[in-house]
Amino acid sequence: MTGWNDIPNIQWYGERGIVNAVVTFISHGDHEGRLERLKKFLKAIKWGNNNEQSWICEILDFKIVVELGLADFGNPDLIIVCKDKDNSRYCIFIEAKVGQYKKSMHSNAKGMENGGFNSSINGQLSLKYRFATALKKDKEDGEQGLSEPKCIYDFYKDKLNDKRRSGPRKIIKPEIIQTILEPLGLKGIDIESCYFVAWTWDNDHHIFFKDTKVKENNGMPLFDDTASDEIEMRLGWLGYKNLEKYLNLEHSNEYMAARKTMIDSSEPSDNNEYYEAKQVTLEKLDEFDGDIRKLSEGIVAVFEGSAGFKTITQKKSYSIRYGNKVVAKIIPQENGIFVGFRSDFDDVTWEKISGDEHEYSVIKTSGVYFKGINIDPSKLTDGMKNVKKFIDEHLDHIDTFGI
Repeated sequence: MTGWNDIPNIQWYGERGIVNAVVTFISHGDHEGRLERLKKFLKAIKWGNNNEQSWICEILDFKIVVELGLADFGNPDLIIVCKDKDNSRYCIFIEAKVGQYKKSMHSNAKGMENGGFNSSINGQLSLKYRFATALKKDKEDGEQGLSEPKCIYDFYKDKLNDKRRSGPRKIIKPEIIQTILEPLGLKGIDIESCYFVAWTWDNDHHIFFKDTKVKENNGMPLFDDTASDEIEMRLGWLGYKNLEKYLNLEHSNEYMAARKTMIDSSEPSDNNEYYEAKQVTLEKLDEFDGDIRKLSEGIVAVFEGSAGFKTITQKKSYSIRYGNKVVAKIIPQENGIFVGFRSDFDDVTWEKISGDEHEYSVIKTSGVYFKGINIDPSKLTDGMKNVKKFIDEHLDHIDTFGI
């Protein structure tokens, strides 16, 4: 049992807490110590061209900005700005997730048109690239703030379906531009000196820019034509295991406590059930029709037929409550429906439903894992009979579990 002495002096929590714990760890102490830790942090990153960045060894000083609000370009988890002996600047944008890249990405098959793309990890990296083009762009007469070049805006609008805007993305706030970006030396920085890093809970066998499943499911960031061939050398991945190894973070009580509030290991194994979780699409419930809608309504009816369980209809899913706790989720997707039960409330043996082929998976939503099956309407050979049996067995188990 955890006691008073086991709690660190600063208890960080959640994804933001993990980032803050790492930044605090890097930044404490004298200049030489801080610089050494920063270099180790950057050397823990794996790059798309399989090479190390030679400039890392030449860094003489650095600044870290946490979750800076960049208006139309989003809020990067970290911006690290380094300078060398020649006063050259290098800017690293880092987007951090406590889950796998594949669970945080959103399909770019239709460009940036899909709702939710910009909040996905590949969408966030795409926006940071667009922000980097705004930093380089010369200011036009009468222009306020920083905006992406018109050619970049036109490319994303016309070829990548970013059609919800009436003009280039921009940031106007002078307190951001004049007191942070310009003093850091970022105004006018070359795009070749900007780097884009995904910090995710993956292992070395599933680095996103090498993962065939990421590419097959259209999960890469979106860059314009001139950058696509060159960006790979500046695209990076940071894994928790590499981070902990390079910085010896197992000795940091604050970091370890924060990380363990979200994930209990530094990387998933290849057979880890969480790793193979399907990406949950972000369409609203009212956007589904046909077999998906019909099956969703049938599954809801099964839950509502059990005493004590209440179905709450939300924008993108159904939540099943028992008392005041959400114990199950129904999440319609493009090709089927995920039905899952809260993993810490349900330890019943999982067996394949006889007669039907359903793929088991785990999703994480609002920090909670749900184990379940992905039901394909075209593969329901026995109507709802076996699905109902599956649901009833788990509901009965929860009912007697004393939740």
